[in-house]
Order: sequence, then C-alpha cells, then structure tokens
Amino acid sequence: MEDNRTAGGRGSGRVTRQSEDYQKGTPTESISFRPITDEDLEFLYLLYASTRLSELAATGWSEGQVEAFLRMQFGLQHTQYMQNYTGASFNLILTRGVPAGRLYLARMEDMIRVVDISLLPEFRRQGIGGRIMRELADEADAKGLIMSLHVEMNNPIREFYKSLGFREKELRGIYYYMEREVNRFLTTEQVLKPITMEVQ
Repeated sequence: MEDNRTAGGRGSGRVTRQSEDYQKGTPTESISFRPITDEDLEFLYLLYASTRLSELAATGWSEGQVEAFLRMQFGLQHTQYMQNYTGASFNLILTRGVPAGRLYLARMEDMIRVVDISLLPEFRRQGIGGRIMRELADEADAKGLIMSLHVEMNNPIREFYKSLGFREKELRGIYYYMEREVNRFLTTEQVLKPITMEVQ
C-alpha cells in the first residue's frame, strides 16, 4: 500500500528517467492501466523495493545484501501472486502514460479483492491511489459486491481505508484483513457514474 519509502538498488536509474518524463499537472485526470508483462519485472522489483528499504535500513546489511534479499523476496511474492490468484488482473498503473505503480485485483462472484495497490514514492500523496480506491468502491456498490484487502498493521493508510467503509475483521500475522460491506444508500451520482477502471 502507499507509503513514503524510496526505491534503490540496481536499475534505480530507470525509475529516475521515467520520473523526469513525468509532466506537471493533475495526475488523477489521466490514470490508465495495462496488463503487466515480463518486460515490467524490473520496474515491479523497484516498486516492491521502494516499500521495503526503510525497514531494512536498521539491519546494517550492505547494499548488495539488501538488494539480494529484496530480489529474493520479490520473486517469492510475484510467484505466490501468480499461483494463488489465477484469473486475477495484474496491471500497471499509468499516469499520463508513465508507469507509476501496480494494481492487482481478484474479482470474485461476491467480492472484489484488492490483492495489491502500490505507487512509486514520487507518485504518492497526489490522490492517485485514493481515486482508484474510490472508483473501485463505487463499482463494488453498483454491483452489490463486498471488497477486501490486507494491510500491514502499522501502515497509516488503514485510516483512509476505514474512511471508505473498510473494517478490520481479523489480524493475520502482521496484516489486518479488512472488508468493506456494500453501501446500500447510493447517491444518484454513484448510480449513474460510469466505471472508469478500464485497461488499455
């Protein structure tokens, strides 16, 4: 989920060049999605690393040790997602065409599960993740589906999820399992609003 940690390690220059191509404006006006490919694995690793570097800073490991550990952990996570969520959508989040993060969703008969949503540090706190989650909540309400996700117990984004109607159902290790029930009191705007979670 969204936080303020930064990417590093081998290949970090690639993220820097993408950031330089990013033009100022309102990023939430041009959010799009596309399925991940094998060519995106290095970007996805850097994205994953950006969410873990600060917690590993206290280990005293060398840069090489940190990178080796993060690459191993990323590989395990990626494999787990692919195996455990067959049929899910694994998409890059793009803003004005620039890769900014990832959105992994598992749409089930009675539920939309947010497997993962994360953004690179330079794209956080700009309303991108908030808009995506609100539109997913609108979709879930329109279709009569609950939503679910896992979030680390010390991640402050939990308060935002609570503002969307998520509630902590169970503590599973270091993660809270959260669910959002269907909002039966939709406004006219919500009912008529088109779902914009389209993939390129």
